[in-house]
Amino acid sequence: MWGKIALFAAGLQFSPVVLAQNFTDRPSRNYNPNTEITVEGVVDSFVFRDQARHRPWDVGVHFNLTVEPVGSTAATSYFVHIGPKSQVEGLITSVKVGDKVTVVGSPVQIDGKEGLIARQILDDGVTITIRDEAGRPVFRRGGAGLRP
Repeated sequence: MWGKIALFAAGLQFSPVVLAQNFTDRPSRNYNPNTEITVEGVVDSFVFRDQARHRPWDVGVHFNLTVEPVGSTAATSYFVHIGPKSQVEGLITSVKVGDKVTVVGSPVQIDGKEGLIARQILDDGVTITIRDEAGRPVFRRGGAGLRP
């Protein structure tokens, strides 16, 4: 019996380390650095959506971005995903509706629309980094603020 208790206790001691290593080393769930694009456009509106599937206590922050037509191409709209409000609201305070911004991100389909998971946003000469180059958020999970 004591052997089973010792094995259980040893597992409790080491499991957070293993979990932390796996968490920090894995790439982002939907971000693909190989498809990364850079677009410039105007912020049309902010959208705050319930994240019931992943974080029922939090709201996702997004904005609609319209990219002006170039030559004979039509204007393109992107639904830009930034992150959970509790984590990113301090990062994006300078971005306002009507601002012309540059977004670096990975294209995805969000509810049948052209979407973009933002890695960086350039607004009026200020670069706001949301994710690292692998697409992992630069903010902490489970608590507000930036990683040290």
